[in-house]
Parts: sequence; structure tokens; C-alpha cells
Amino acid sequence: MRKLILVAVILQLVITVDINGFQFGDIISFKPKSCKGISYQHYAVYVGNRTLPGKEDGQNIFERINKKPSCVFSTLDMTEEPEVFNYLDGYKDKKGKEWKAGTEAEMTARINERKANCWPYNLLLNNCEHLATYVRYGVRVALQYNMTGETHSINNPFRISAKDAVKYIRENEGWLNNGAGLQVFPQLTLSVCLALFCIFLM
Repeated sequence: MRKLILVAVILQLVITVDINGFQFGDIISFKPKSCKGISYQHYAVYVGNRTLPGKEDGQNIFERINKKPSCVFSTLDMTEEPEVFNYLDGYKDKKGKEWKAGTEAEMTARINERKANCWPYNLLLNNCEHLATYVRYGVRVALQYNMTGETHSINNPFRISAKDAVKYIRENEGWLNNGAGLQVFPQLTLSVCLALFCIFLM
């Protein structure tokens, strides 16, 4: 019985947290790049080892690129310094609605929807950040926070105020930088403790 409990705990650990510390549906930001003096940041959504239509073994992110097809599954490149940046988690809009990640079923449905019907890439209207936020929150948002094009992307003003969102990120930047990338580790710590406890009981 104890061995069964240990196996269950380890399985829960593996399912919840990827070896890199990412969870399904996390928005991944990559180190900023610069082109002709213009700085920009690329975003993707972490999908891990989930089985999804059109996804091949080893591919663990979903992203929009400036090619055809535009919405693709790819493999995370750790040299690009990927970090979790779920920057609108906890944001409250003017209507008092608090933004949070969709359920796994909702995010999976959004990924499948965009994979089947991506729409052409557009720097201001339909970029990688629009895709990542749509998958996580169900609303297309692009802020390019702290980049050259900050708030210059086109967002639906009835769904979100870009200036308010940027203000929220600035006010919570320390928490986001220290917390967003580490948000999975309470679960990781709990799982490890439970596993060690089970081993001790054996």
C-alpha cells in the first residue's frame, strides 16, 4: 500500500510540474531581441508532453511565428532564456473582473481552435503575444511590456485597457519577477515532501 501511495505521489509530481518548472498553459517569455534599434520580446505557450492535433514528440510549446503556417508547435530552446510570465494573472479590469488562466480544457480548446484557424501574422494586430494571452486568458492582448512597442499593439479597448494593464504589471513587477517563474514550486515542494514522507514510512 505504501509503495502504491509513493507511486501516486511521484506521478502527481511529474504531471503537475515539468522538469524545467513549467506548467501547461504558462505564458513563456524569451530574452528580448533587437532589430535596427527596435527591441521586442517573443512569447509562447507551454504545452509540455500533452497529445494535441498536429503536435509531434518533443514539441512542448505553441507559438505564432511570422511564417506560414503561423501557429505552430515547437521545441523550447533553453538558450533563449525562457521564463514563465503570466503577467495578467490577478489583474482586475474596470468591470471588476479578475483575470486568471482558463481551465486545461478551455486552454486546450483554444490551442486547437487557433491551430486549425490561425489567421495571418500581423505585427500590430495578430502577433505572438496576442496568441499566448488568448490561449491563457481567452482575450487577445499584446503589450510588449518594457519594449520599444509598448502599448502600440492594437487591442480591443472594450476588453482591456493597455495602459491599465501596463500599470498593473509595473506595480506588481517585483512579485511577477519573483513569483511568476516560481509559482509552480509550492506544488513541487509539497509533492517532494510527500514523496520523502512515504519513503520514510516504507
